[in-house]
Amino acid sequence: MLFTIVMSAIGGALLLSALMMFVMRRYMICAYKMDAPYDKVCTKIEEAIKSVPGWGHPLPDWDFHAAVNKTHYFNNLKKKRIFFICKAEYANRIVDNYHHMGAMMPCAWAVYETMKGEVFMSKMNIALMSKMFLGNIIGSTMSKVGHEEHQMLKELHRLLAA
Repeated sequence: MLFTIVMSAIGGALLLSALMMFVMRRYMICAYKMDAPYDKVCTKIEEAIKSVPGWGHPLPDWDFHAAVNKTHYFNNLKKKRIFFICKAEYANRIVDNYHHMGAMMPCAWAVYETMKGEVFMSKMNIALMSKMFLGNIIGSTMSKVGHEEHQMLKELHRLLAA
C-alpha cells in the first residue's frame, strides 16, 4: 500500500513537471504576426509603450541584426530590433526587495522581419510568468506588468490599423 502511494506521488509529480515544461515552452514567449511594414511597427511601438502612464525606454533600442550580422550571417532574418521597456515604479518595487530579479530587467520586445518578408513582434509572457510567483511582490507586480503590456499591444494594433 505504501509503495502504491509513493509511486502514485512520483508519477503525479512527473506528470505535473512534464505539463509545466510543455506550457512554459509553448507559451512563455509570445510572437505576434504584424500586418504592417517593419519600419512602421518599430515607429509605432514607441507610441504604444508611452500610451500607458509611467512606461518608457530606459535604454535606446538596439539594432540586433546589424550588431550580430557583423560576425555571423543570418539565413532567415532580414532585420531585428530590440526595444527595452520599463516602468520604474514596478522595477523598483521588485528589485528593491529581490535584488537578483534585476537580471530580468528591463522588459524586451523584439521586432523582426523574416527573409519571406513577414514581420513579427515577440516578447516574454510576463502574465504567465507571474503565476510562478503568486503571493508575493514579484507575482503581483508582474501581473500588473502583464496587464499593462496587453494594453500597449492593443494600442500598437490600433496605431498600425490607422
